[in-house]
Amino acid sequence: MSLEILDEASREIINQALYYREESPDGSLDSKWDHAVSQTVRSLLSMPERGSRCNFQSPELQEIRWIPVSGFLKHIVFYLFLPDEDVVRIVHVVHGARDLEAFFDGHFE
Repeated sequence: MSLEILDEASREIINQALYYREESPDGSLDSKWDHAVSQTVRSLLSMPERGSRCNFQSPELQEIRWIPVSGFLKHIVFYLFLPDEDVVRIVHVVHGARDLEAFFDGHFE
């Protein structure tokens, strides 16, 4: 099983770490964030179907799955499991307090 992280998802992870660094000058929160995201993503490599499918209306978004970031449950990893390619593709890592389907409109690659 291989892992792909889209550029947008990488930027989202880094931006959230930078935010936590500002909120936690001792560096503890951004370190916890980095560890939690890494742990969550790695877990998908051994159990790629553990995330739930999204219930988006748009047909092109039907295959997207989601899983909360361990320890940061309001943050969500959105990903595709492509069994024919043996790939887990991380497409976004965002805070769940938003209209997620509208967020994906025009963002999905």
